[in-house]
Amino acid sequence: MCRIASILSKKFIFVRVDLFVSNDDIYVGELTFFPENATGKFSPNSASKWLLTGLRESSNLI
Repeated sequence: MCRIASILSKKFIFVRVDLFVSNDDIYVGELTFFPENATGKFSPNSASKWLLTGLRESSNLI
């Protein structure tokens, strides 16, 4: 599952990969591109600026 998550997330600056197993088969539940439903607070505040700067500079990745 770690290998699959690594492959699926490789081209994104930030993504959470949800996988699940059923009868020895691995399924993708979802790919989530924003933490905490995009409503969370970053700590310290400078982390928010860092992430937004990175997203803007890497817009070809998202």
